[in-house]
Amino acid sequence: MHVKKNSIESYKRNRKAIEQRKVNDISKYMSWDLKHYSKVNTDELRLLLLELNKNERIVLFSLLPYVGYDDCLLKYMNGKELNIEGISKISGLSVSTVEKVVESLRHKDILYKGKNSRNVQYFINPWICSRGSKLSKVLKTMFQNYKIRMLDGIMWKDLKE
Repeated sequence: MHVKKNSIESYKRNRKAIEQRKVNDISKYMSWDLKHYSKVNTDELRLLLLELNKNERIVLFSLLPYVGYDDCLLKYMNGKELNIEGISKISGLSVSTVEKVVESLRHKDILYKGKNSRNVQYFINPWICSRGSKLSKVLKTMFQNYKIRMLDGIMWKDLKE
């Protein structure tokens, strides 16, 4: 196949210009260590907030800094899982109020209550908030009945991969 010499030269010039623009664009941005950041699905959260009462909002927003990396387990930075007393302390709500709110958020598939061999564990729905670049597939099972508001209420279990 014969390619014109001008075409090859034009390609090389364009490629060089594109690479230079990429270098210039990169210099405009800072690099961040994302392991310390949570990702919030703002579209889903915006719709969900319309359905939550004040205490549910308080608890939900109080939990965001405690979302575990890749697994959405609610835990302290030292790895210890959050319990009702811990959620009460960080939210500023009484233990009895937190118990009711957590139960309500569980019924709305916003939180999941599990248990390992030692402790009760709470997980947050990754459709609302997550950390890391991947998610444990177990989360889809935990939150399979969650109605995704931004997708007109389709359940997560019915969502095609």
